[in-house]
Amino acid sequence: TFQGDEYGRVGDSLVSLSNDPVLRRRIWQKILNNVGEDDAALCSIKENDLEQFLNVASFYRLLHQDFPSPQERVSRLINEGFILRRDDGLYDITYLGALCIGASFSLFPPLYGKGVEVVTYSGTSRVSETSIPTFFESGFLLNFDSIVEYILNAMGSKEIVTTGLRNSVNPIPPIIVREMLSNAIVHQDFSKNGGKILVECFPDRLEMYNDGNLAIDVDRIVDYAPRPQNRHFVELLSRFRICEGHGTGFDKIVAATDEYVLPPVQVKKEEYGVRVTVFKKKPWQEYTEE
Repeated sequence: TFQGDEYGRVGDSLVSLSNDPVLRRRIWQKILNNVGEDDAALCSIKENDLEQFLNVASFYRLLHQDFPSPQERVSRLINEGFILRRDDGLYDITYLGALCIGASFSLFPPLYGKGVEVVTYSGTSRVSETSIPTFFESGFLLNFDSIVEYILNAMGSKEIVTTGLRNSVNPIPPIIVREMLSNAIVHQDFSKNGGKILVECFPDRLEMYNDGNLAIDVDRIVDYAPRPQNRHFVELLSRFRICEGHGTGFDKIVAATDEYVLPPVQVKKEEYGVRVTVFKKKPWQEYTEE
């Protein structure tokens, strides 16, 4: 902007956007949709009200630390990048804070509809009978392990007793579910309101869909490092062992499918997101050429 007018570059020329309202609208849409982890998801919150929106007590339980004084808690939230102190003495809660320890995504208008939805099908087709969807909508740091456990149970996890000891048997190894879920969380698009992670549990396979962009070619997913946009978010998830932050998550999925003799994992770019499918063990004669 300059002297009340807005300008944009078209080819080699700098032109007034007042003469091209379509271009002006496209530019502003691009700017406004470019949401980052440090942007505010909720603004102008009083200090005493912060813990209505952020589950700080659960965060300290994850840290295995005693619950400190209010002043220390606020200082820790600022240092973690969960909140920003404003000049007027109030606070903004960042996308990072809401996504990590938000009490409920429904409390943050830009994140309304975010979360993880798990649906179980009675048959191998989507027209088969489904369970009532289970929706997890609190911060990912708080409920990651609960989501993984729920998915494993939905996929047929069971306990067997051998030599007097109970052992869990999972048709899809837990490490595959953990890596699929952490990848979906890291690579989702924060700018898409209501873009949930959809987990579909079929008798023969597990599908996980997120609204993000793969950013690399599907055929190079093993040997090319991923490029997540939100590095601080990745670092936090890595610190709490939800992801490792080195770009080897998919390598672990491939290694686990080999170890457990499962069919190859499928990764598919779709128009509005990415779908990853892992299959349960099946007889060789049921394999396709693909």
